[in-house]
Amino acid sequence: MAKVRQIFISCENGGEILEQSEVFALAGCGLVGDRNFVEQAGNANKKAITLQSSEAIQACNEQLGTDFAVSAFRRNIITEGVELNELLGKKFYIGKVLLHAWELCQPCKYLQNLLGANVLAGLRDRGGLRAEILEGGVITTGLPIVIAEQGK
Repeated sequence: MAKVRQIFISCENGGEILEQSEVFALAGCGLVGDRNFVEQAGNANKKAITLQSSEAIQACNEQLGTDFAVSAFRRNIITEGVELNELLGKKFYIGKVLLHAWELCQPCKYLQNLLGANVLAGLRDRGGLRAEILEGGVITTGLPIVIAEQGK
């Protein structure tokens, strides 16, 4: 089953990554308390939430011979059991929160410099997703991830 494994936020750019058991996702704005939260209800915040699969992180660590914690990759939601690239362009639910996956996250030099490893190669085409929040609510660890039905 596809599900949320862990949740992280950071209050400021480059700041400490804090693990959470739950977060509030506000439609059009982002995750309350996160650095990418934009308090402009009604506007689409394309950086509202980022997702990364635990499987991609494990594969990256194996490829690079590293043992980075999942928090080191600085994504909000760590998933398990879902191929995130297949969600691109689709609407999906995390529990009752409706998201739209609009962009693949490619690894960046900032992360590479921060970790001191060649994550550009280790995460190419498996760097996760950026999504906007269409319908808000609470996201907790363990919630299922389900593709929305057509027409919803």
